[in-house]
Amino acid sequence: IRRAVLLADEKIITEKHLEISRTPAPAPAPTYTSKGDEPPWKNQSLKDIIKKSNISMEREVIIQVLKYTGGNKAKAARLLQVDYKTIHTKAKKFGISTTGKDEI
Repeated sequence: IRRAVLLADEKIITEKHLEISRTPAPAPAPTYTSKGDEPPWKNQSLKDIIKKSNISMEREVIIQVLKYTGGNKAKAARLLQVDYKTIHTKAKKFGISTTGKDEI
C-alpha cells in the first residue's frame, strides 16, 4: 500500500499501483441433469451445502500451502496469516499428516 501511495499520480489508487493480478474465475460448478438419479442437494439445506464446500476448500488450501512449505506448519501459518495453533488444529481435524505418509 505504501508503494501504491508513492506511485499514484492522482488521489485514486488503482490495481496497477498495487500490482494486483486478477485470479481467473473458478470453473463453473457441475450442472445437474435429471437421469433418474437423485440430485446431490436432496435433503440438504443451502447452509449445509455451503458449510461442506467451505470445509473442503479450507482443507485443500491447507494441503497446498503445507506442500509449498514442505510440511512446515509455522511457515504455512505465516503465509495464511493465521496462528500456528490454528494450522496445527485444522491439520489434525482434516487428517492432514505432515510426517510424509498421508496427505502431503
